[in-house]
Amino acid sequence: MPDSRQQIEGGAWLKACAAYAPSTRVTIDEAIRQGWYGDAEHAKDQYLSVAVEREWWPAEMALATARTALQTAGADGGSVDQLAYASIHRHGNARLWQPAAYLQSALGAPQALAFSLSHGCNGMFVAARLALATLRGDPGRHTLVVGADRFGTSSFDRWRGDYGVLYGDAAAAAVFGSTPGFARVLHLSIAGVPELEGMHRHIAAHVEYADDSTHAQLEFGVRASKKAFMERYGRERFFEAIGAALSRLRDDVLERFALHAQPADWLITPHLGETISAPLYVGMFSEFARQSFAEYGQRIGHTGTADQFVSLAALARSGRLENGQRVLLIGSGAGFSCGLMLLDIHDVSRATQCDEIDSILSDIER
Repeated sequence: MPDSRQQIEGGAWLKACAAYAPSTRVTIDEAIRQGWYGDAEHAKDQYLSVAVEREWWPAEMALATARTALQTAGADGGSVDQLAYASIHRHGNARLWQPAAYLQSALGAPQALAFSLSHGCNGMFVAARLALATLRGDPGRHTLVVGADRFGTSSFDRWRGDYGVLYGDAAAAAVFGSTPGFARVLHLSIAGVPELEGMHRHIAAHVEYADDSTHAQLEFGVRASKKAFMERYGRERFFEAIGAALSRLRDDVLERFALHAQPADWLITPHLGETISAPLYVGMFSEFARQSFAEYGQRIGHTGTADQFVSLAALARSGRLENGQRVLLIGSGAGFSCGLMLLDIHDVSRATQCDEIDSILSDIER
Protein backbone atom coordinates (compact mmCIF):
# COMPACT_ATOMS: atom_id res chain seq x y z
CA MET A 1 0.00 0.00 0.00
CA PRO A 2 1.41 3.46 -0.88
CA ASP A 3 2.25 5.94 1.84
CA SER A 4 -0.13 8.75 2.71
CA ARG A 5 0.79 11.74 0.57
CA GLN A 6 -0.99 15.09 0.74
CA GLN A 7 -1.52 16.31 -2.81
CA ILE A 8 -1.12 20.08 -2.56
CA GLU A 9 -2.07 22.23 -5.52
CA GLY A 10 -0.80 25.55 -4.21
CA GLY A 11 -3.72 26.45 -2.00
CA ALA A 12 -2.59 25.14 1.40
CA TRP A 13 -0.98 27.48 3.89
CA LEU A 14 0.41 27.27 7.37
CA LYS A 15 -1.22 30.57 8.31
CA ALA A 16 0.46 30.92 11.70
CA CYS A 17 2.51 28.96 14.19
CA ALA A 18 2.91 29.62 17.92
CA ALA A 19 4.92 27.75 20.54
CA TYR A 20 5.57 27.76 24.25
CA ALA A 21 8.64 26.31 25.93
CA PRO A 22 9.11 27.15 29.62
CA SER A 23 12.06 29.34 30.50
CA THR A 24 13.17 26.95 33.25
CA ARG A 25 16.02 24.76 32.03
CA VAL A 26 17.59 21.90 33.92
CA THR A 27 21.12 21.55 32.64
CA ILE A 28 22.81 18.26 31.95
CA ASP A 29 25.50 19.15 34.49
CA GLU A 30 22.84 19.51 37.18
CA ALA A 31 21.15 16.27 36.16
CA ILE A 32 24.46 14.43 36.40
CA ARG A 33 25.21 15.96 39.81
CA GLN A 34 21.79 14.86 41.05
CA GLY A 35 22.32 11.33 39.75
CA TRP A 36 19.40 11.54 37.32
CA TYR A 37 21.59 11.10 34.27
CA GLY A 38 25.05 9.72 33.51
CA ASP A 39 28.25 10.93 31.86
CA ALA A 40 28.29 7.97 29.49
CA GLU A 41 24.75 8.70 28.32
CA HIS A 42 25.57 12.37 27.86
CA ALA A 43 28.60 11.53 25.74
CA LYS A 44 26.31 9.63 23.37
CA ASP A 45 23.19 11.82 23.42
CA GLN A 46 24.78 15.32 23.44
CA TYR A 47 21.85 17.16 25.04
CA LEU A 48 22.66 20.41 26.86
CA SER A 49 19.51 20.89 28.96
CA VAL A 50 15.77 20.21 29.04
CA ALA A 51 12.81 22.57 29.42
CA VAL A 52 10.75 21.98 32.56
CA GLU A 53 7.26 23.38 33.24
CA ARG A 54 6.25 23.58 36.91
CA GLU A 55 2.95 25.49 36.79
CA TRP A 56 0.89 25.13 33.63
CA TRP A 57 -0.74 21.87 32.57
CA PRO A 58 -0.52 20.60 28.98
CA ALA A 59 -4.00 21.71 27.90
CA GLU A 60 -3.34 25.17 29.35
CA MET A 61 -0.06 25.48 27.49
CA ALA A 62 -1.90 24.30 24.38
CA LEU A 63 -4.60 26.93 24.87
CA ALA A 64 -2.01 29.71 25.11
CA THR A 65 -0.41 28.65 21.83
CA ALA A 66 -3.78 28.16 20.13
CA ARG A 67 -4.99 31.63 21.12
CA THR A 68 -1.74 33.17 19.95
CA ALA A 69 -1.70 31.30 16.64
CA LEU A 70 -5.32 32.17 15.83
CA GLN A 71 -4.78 35.84 16.68
CA THR A 72 -1.60 35.93 14.58
CA ALA A 73 -3.49 34.34 11.69
CA GLY A 74 -6.24 36.95 11.95
CA ALA A 75 -8.73 34.22 12.82
CA ASP A 76 -10.90 33.18 15.74
CA GLY A 77 -12.53 30.03 17.06
CA GLY A 78 -15.64 30.59 15.00
CA SER A 79 -13.65 30.07 11.79
CA VAL A 80 -12.19 26.70 12.81
CA ASP A 81 -13.67 23.65 11.06
CA GLN A 82 -11.39 21.05 12.64
CA LEU A 83 -9.41 21.07 15.90
CA ALA A 84 -6.91 18.34 16.78
CA TYR A 85 -5.06 17.99 20.09
CA ALA A 86 -2.04 15.65 19.97
CA SER A 87 -0.06 14.36 22.95
CA ILE A 88 1.90 11.34 24.15
CA HIS A 89 1.77 11.73 27.94
CA ARG A 90 -0.95 12.14 30.55
CA HIS A 91 -2.86 15.42 30.48
CA GLY A 92 -3.24 15.55 34.28
CA ASN A 93 -6.99 15.06 34.59
CA ALA A 94 -9.59 12.28 34.54
CA ARG A 95 -8.86 9.60 31.94
CA LEU A 96 -12.04 10.27 29.94
CA TRP A 97 -11.59 14.06 29.90
CA GLN A 98 -10.92 15.37 26.39
CA PRO A 99 -8.40 18.23 26.04
CA ALA A 100 -9.66 18.92 22.52
CA ALA A 101 -13.12 19.66 23.90
CA TYR A 102 -11.57 21.97 26.49
CA LEU A 103 -9.87 23.94 23.72
CA GLN A 104 -13.05 23.87 21.65
CA SER A 105 -14.94 25.49 24.52
CA ALA A 106 -12.23 27.98 25.50
CA LEU A 107 -11.70 29.11 21.90
CA GLY A 108 -15.40 29.46 21.12
CA ALA A 109 -15.37 26.79 18.41
CA PRO A 110 -18.51 24.65 19.00
CA GLN A 111 -18.89 24.07 15.26
CA ALA A 112 -15.45 22.48 14.88
CA LEU A 113 -14.84 18.77 14.61
CA ALA A 114 -12.64 18.39 17.69
CA PHE A 115 -10.67 15.31 18.64
CA SER A 116 -7.76 14.27 20.84
CA LEU A 117 -5.14 12.29 18.95
CA SER A 118 -2.70 9.79 20.44
CA HIS A 119 -0.38 8.57 17.73
CA GLY A 120 3.07 8.99 19.18
CA CYS A 121 5.48 11.83 18.60
CA ASN A 122 4.43 12.14 14.95
CA GLY A 123 0.96 13.15 16.13
CA MET A 124 1.06 16.78 14.99
CA PHE A 125 2.16 15.74 11.50
CA VAL A 126 -0.61 13.13 11.32
CA ALA A 127 -3.09 15.77 12.50
CA ALA A 128 -1.72 18.23 9.92
CA ARG A 129 -2.34 15.62 7.23
CA LEU A 130 -5.98 15.44 8.32
CA ALA A 131 -6.18 19.22 8.64
CA LEU A 132 -5.03 19.84 5.07
CA ALA A 133 -7.46 17.23 3.77
CA THR A 134 -10.28 19.15 5.46
CA LEU A 135 -9.52 22.51 3.82
CA ARG A 136 -11.99 23.29 1.05
CA GLY A 137 -10.58 26.53 -0.31
CA ASP A 138 -12.89 28.83 1.66
CA PRO A 139 -10.70 31.83 2.57
CA GLY A 140 -12.57 32.37 5.81
CA ARG A 141 -12.20 28.84 7.21
CA HIS A 142 -9.29 27.26 9.09
CA THR A 143 -8.09 24.09 10.74
CA LEU A 144 -6.15 24.04 14.00
CA VAL A 145 -3.55 21.50 15.15
CA VAL A 146 -2.19 21.66 18.70
CA GLY A 147 0.33 19.52 20.58
CA ALA A 148 1.35 19.68 24.23
CA ASP A 149 3.10 17.53 26.82
CA ARG A 150 4.47 17.94 30.33
CA PHE A 151 6.51 15.01 31.61
CA GLY A 152 6.96 15.79 35.30
CA THR A 153 3.42 14.89 36.39
CA SER A 154 3.74 11.11 36.63
CA SER A 155 6.20 8.37 37.47
CA PHE A 156 7.73 8.71 34.02
CA ASP A 157 11.47 9.44 34.20
CA ARG A 158 12.31 12.15 31.66
CA TRP A 159 16.01 11.37 32.09
CA ARG A 160 16.14 7.58 31.96
CA GLY A 161 12.69 6.51 30.84
CA ASP A 162 13.84 5.94 27.26
CA TYR A 163 16.96 5.13 25.28
CA GLY A 164 18.77 8.05 23.63
CA VAL A 165 16.01 10.56 24.38
CA LEU A 166 15.54 13.21 27.08
CA TYR A 167 12.07 14.71 27.42
CA GLY A 168 11.28 18.42 27.72
CA ASP A 169 7.96 20.21 28.25
CA ALA A 170 6.39 22.39 25.55
CA ALA A 171 3.33 23.13 23.43
CA ALA A 172 2.73 24.32 19.88
CA ALA A 173 -0.19 25.29 17.67
CA ALA A 174 -0.49 25.52 13.89
CA VAL A 175 -3.33 27.20 11.98
CA PHE A 176 -3.88 26.00 8.41
CA GLY A 177 -5.92 27.79 5.76
CA SER A 178 -6.20 28.57 2.06
CA THR A 179 -4.94 32.17 2.05
CA PRO A 180 -1.37 33.46 2.49
CA GLY A 181 0.23 33.51 5.91
CA PHE A 182 3.44 32.29 7.52
CA ALA A 183 4.33 29.64 4.93
CA ARG A 184 2.99 27.82 1.92
CA VAL A 185 2.80 24.07 2.49
CA LEU A 186 4.55 22.65 -0.56
CA HIS A 187 4.55 19.01 0.48
CA LEU A 188 3.43 16.73 3.30
CA SER A 189 3.67 12.96 3.39
CA ILE A 190 3.40 10.27 6.06
CA ALA A 191 5.02 6.81 5.98
CA GLY A 192 3.77 4.06 8.29
CA VAL A 193 6.17 1.61 9.94
CA PRO A 194 3.73 -0.72 11.74
CA GLU A 195 6.25 -3.56 11.98
CA LEU A 196 7.84 -1.59 14.84
CA GLU A 197 4.68 -1.21 16.95
CA GLY A 198 6.03 -3.88 19.29
CA MET A 199 8.76 -1.54 20.50
CA HIS A 200 6.17 0.11 22.74
CA ARG A 201 4.10 -2.99 23.59
CA HIS A 202 4.87 -5.17 26.60
CA ILE A 203 5.10 -8.90 26.01
CA ALA A 204 1.95 -9.37 28.08
CA ALA A 205 -0.93 -6.98 28.69
CA HIS A 206 -1.49 -5.95 32.30
CA VAL A 207 -4.33 -4.89 34.55
CA GLU A 208 -4.00 -1.44 36.07
CA TYR A 209 -3.52 -1.45 39.83
CA ALA A 210 -2.82 1.95 41.31
CA ASP A 211 -1.14 0.46 44.39
CA ASP A 212 1.03 -1.97 42.44
CA SER A 213 4.71 -1.05 42.78
CA THR A 214 5.35 -2.15 39.20
CA HIS A 215 2.46 -0.12 37.76
CA ALA A 216 4.55 2.96 36.98
CA GLN A 217 7.12 0.93 35.08
CA LEU A 218 4.45 -0.89 33.08
CA GLU A 219 2.36 2.19 32.39
CA PHE A 220 5.06 4.75 31.63
CA GLY A 221 8.23 2.77 31.01
CA VAL A 222 9.60 2.63 27.48
CA ARG A 223 12.91 0.89 28.02
CA ALA A 224 11.48 -2.52 28.99
CA SER A 225 9.43 -2.98 25.83
CA LYS A 226 12.19 -1.61 23.61
CA LYS A 227 14.77 -3.87 25.26
CA ALA A 228 12.57 -6.93 24.73
CA PHE A 229 11.96 -5.99 21.10
CA MET A 230 15.64 -5.47 20.33
CA GLU A 231 16.67 -8.66 22.11
CA ARG A 232 14.23 -10.53 19.88
CA TYR A 233 14.84 -8.77 16.56
CA GLY A 234 18.12 -6.90 16.99
CA ARG A 235 18.86 -3.19 17.11
CA GLU A 236 19.33 -3.20 13.36
CA ARG A 237 15.62 -3.91 12.82
CA PHE A 238 14.72 -0.46 14.13
CA PHE A 239 17.29 1.41 12.05
CA GLU A 240 16.49 -0.57 8.91
CA ALA A 241 12.71 -0.08 9.19
CA ILE A 242 12.85 3.62 10.05
CA GLY A 243 15.53 4.15 7.43
CA ALA A 244 13.35 2.51 4.79
CA ALA A 245 10.37 4.71 5.72
CA LEU A 246 12.49 7.86 5.64
CA SER A 247 13.87 6.79 2.26
CA ARG A 248 10.33 6.55 0.91
CA LEU A 249 9.57 10.04 2.18
CA ARG A 250 12.81 11.34 0.70
CA ASP A 251 12.12 9.78 -2.69
CA ASP A 252 8.57 11.10 -2.60
CA VAL A 253 9.58 14.74 -2.08
CA LEU A 254 12.45 14.47 -4.58
CA GLU A 255 9.96 13.46 -7.27
CA ARG A 256 8.45 16.93 -7.03
CA PHE A 257 11.26 19.17 -5.80
CA ALA A 258 14.88 19.23 -6.96
CA LEU A 259 16.39 19.43 -3.48
CA HIS A 260 19.63 17.90 -4.77
CA ALA A 261 20.22 20.96 -6.94
CA GLN A 262 18.36 23.53 -4.83
CA PRO A 263 18.44 22.46 -1.18
CA ALA A 264 16.07 23.85 1.40
CA ASP A 265 17.54 26.55 3.60
CA TRP A 266 16.80 24.84 6.92
CA LEU A 267 16.40 21.31 8.25
CA ILE A 268 14.34 20.64 11.39
CA THR A 269 14.44 17.11 12.82
CA PRO A 270 13.04 15.42 15.95
CA HIS A 271 14.80 16.43 19.17
CA LEU A 272 16.47 13.06 19.69
CA GLY A 273 19.90 12.07 20.94
CA GLU A 274 22.84 11.95 18.54
CA THR A 275 22.99 8.14 18.42
CA ILE A 276 19.52 8.13 16.82
CA SER A 277 19.44 11.46 15.02
CA ALA A 278 22.85 11.36 13.34
CA PRO A 279 22.46 8.14 11.32
CA LEU A 280 18.77 8.60 10.53
CA TYR A 281 17.14 12.02 10.47
CA VAL A 282 20.13 14.32 10.07
CA GLY A 283 22.16 11.72 8.23
CA MET A 284 19.52 11.04 5.59
CA PHE A 285 18.40 14.62 4.97
CA SER A 286 21.33 16.96 5.68
CA GLU A 287 22.35 17.07 2.00
CA PHE A 288 18.93 18.52 1.14
CA ALA A 289 19.24 21.59 3.41
CA ARG A 290 21.93 24.22 3.80
CA GLN A 291 21.64 24.49 7.59
CA SER A 292 20.27 22.48 10.50
CA PHE A 293 18.48 23.92 13.53
CA ALA A 294 19.26 20.90 15.71
CA GLU A 295 20.87 22.95 18.48
CA TYR A 296 17.51 24.16 19.77
CA GLY A 297 16.34 20.61 20.40
CA GLN A 298 19.53 19.93 22.32
CA ARG A 299 18.59 22.78 24.68
CA ILE A 300 14.94 21.92 25.39
CA GLY A 301 14.75 18.15 24.88
CA HIS A 302 12.26 16.01 23.00
CA THR A 303 8.83 17.60 23.51
CA GLY A 304 6.59 14.72 22.45
CA THR A 305 4.45 15.74 19.50
CA ALA A 306 5.56 19.38 19.19
CA ASP A 307 9.26 19.25 18.21
CA GLN A 308 8.93 20.48 14.63
CA PHE A 309 6.62 23.41 15.33
CA VAL A 310 8.39 24.44 18.54
CA SER A 311 11.67 24.56 16.61
CA LEU A 312 10.01 26.40 13.72
CA ALA A 313 8.79 29.17 16.03
CA ALA A 314 12.19 29.39 17.72
CA LEU A 315 13.94 29.60 14.35
CA ALA A 316 11.66 32.47 13.35
CA ARG A 317 12.35 34.24 16.68
CA SER A 318 16.11 33.82 16.23
CA GLY A 319 16.14 36.20 13.27
CA ARG A 320 17.88 33.63 11.08
CA LEU A 321 14.76 32.58 9.17
CA GLU A 322 13.92 34.85 6.24
CA ASN A 323 11.02 35.27 3.86
CA GLY A 324 11.58 33.28 0.68
CA GLN A 325 13.50 30.53 2.43
CA ARG A 326 12.40 26.91 2.50
CA VAL A 327 12.28 24.66 5.55
CA LEU A 328 12.35 20.87 5.47
CA LEU A 329 10.79 19.30 8.58
CA ILE A 330 11.07 15.62 9.51
CA GLY A 331 8.94 13.84 12.10
CA SER A 332 8.72 10.38 13.64
CA GLY A 333 6.84 8.69 16.43
CA ALA A 334 5.71 5.48 18.09
CA GLY A 335 3.51 3.37 15.91
CA PHE A 336 5.78 3.85 14.11
CA SER A 337 5.16 6.54 11.55
CA CYS A 338 7.40 9.13 9.94
CA GLY A 339 6.49 12.43 8.32
CA LEU A 340 8.01 15.04 6.02
CA MET A 341 6.83 18.59 5.39
CA LEU A 342 8.33 21.19 3.06
CA LEU A 343 7.48 24.85 3.67
CA ASP A 344 8.09 27.99 1.63
CA ILE A 345 8.31 30.91 4.08
CA HIS A 346 6.14 33.91 3.20
CA ASP A 347 5.80 36.01 6.39
CA VAL A 348 8.24 35.20 9.20
CA SER A 349 6.39 37.45 11.65
CA ARG A 350 3.51 34.96 11.82
CA ALA A 351 5.54 32.37 13.71
CA THR A 352 5.74 33.39 17.36
CA GLN A 353 6.72 32.24 20.82
CA CYS A 354 4.40 32.73 23.79
CA ASP A 355 6.47 34.65 26.31
CA GLU A 356 3.68 36.11 28.44
CA ILE A 357 1.68 32.96 29.09
CA ASP A 358 0.30 34.33 32.38
CA SER A 359 -1.39 37.24 30.61
CA ILE A 360 -2.59 35.05 27.73
CA LEU A 361 -4.34 32.76 30.22
CA SER A 362 -5.37 35.36 32.81
CA ASP A 363 -9.08 34.67 32.26
CA ILE A 364 -9.16 30.90 32.70
CA GLU A 365 -10.46 29.10 35.78
CA ARG A 366 -7.90 26.87 37.48
